[in-house]
Amino acid sequence: MLTVALILKASLLVPDAAGHLNRVKMPEDEAKAIVTRCTSTSAPSHCAGTLIGLSFRESGNNFAAVHDGGRGCGAFGLLCTFPHSTWQEQVDSAWSQVLKSTLVCVEPLQMYCSGSCTRGRKIAQEYMGIARKIAAEIDAMTAVGP
Repeated sequence: MLTVALILKASLLVPDAAGHLNRVKMPEDEAKAIVTRCTSTSAPSHCAGTLIGLSFRESGNNFAAVHDGGRGCGAFGLLCTFPHSTWQEQVDSAWSQVLKSTLVCVEPLQMYCSGSCTRGRKIAQEYMGIARKIAAEIDAMTAVGP
């Protein structure tokens, strides 16, 4: 079962582009939003691992991050046209785009990372690898307790 404490602990498992692990836990409100979103999915650990990785890699878990010359807003690097005024909106918007990307592209997360199923393959594979590793760690932590 996902808990806020488990998500906060898992948020320290994400490496940056140089391979260094995150040293600052994500905000507790973000962790709560991830628990809320992912608990209702068929693969809660995978959902959480994906969202944890995306938030750190896209913005360092920065709620107010600005991306792509002001066209992108929030922790997950989505266009500002997506709902993003609360952590729950940011998490829900990101998860909906993860699902869309997974459904339309051969490489999961490719559209999420690049806006297209023909670009961004390498970064999509890297992000998916991070998500799978974190999901496995969440499963292991859940097996022995938070």
